[in-house]
Amino acid sequence: MAATAIGNPESKGFHVRLLRPIAQKQAFDPWLQPIVIRVDAEARYYLDGNAIPVRRIPKALTAFFKTGANRTVYIDGDLDSNFGDVVEAADAVRHAGGQIVLLTPTRP
Repeated sequence: MAATAIGNPESKGFHVRLLRPIAQKQAFDPWLQPIVIRVDAEARYYLDGNAIPVRRIPKALTAFFKTGANRTVYIDGDLDSNFGDVVEAADAVRHAGGQIVLLTPTRP
């Protein structure tokens, strides 16, 4: 109950029910979605979790970029991956016009 006494010595009131704001689900925003290329120890490449031949990475990334997607691409090489395979993924990203961030795992 909210009481008022503006200009009138008598208190008057009315019931107020306040609703809590409902968290709205965020709309999908490609600018916020990371693009990740993973290279495993057997020289297999994965673009956002999906297996892909390295030669197809530039075309796939170009399609992502045409949708307004973030151009930052994270490259994650397994601990036992060949550095040359990781460099090949980086070259594919560079060819597509992406910005590269290398993730370097450390041994425990």
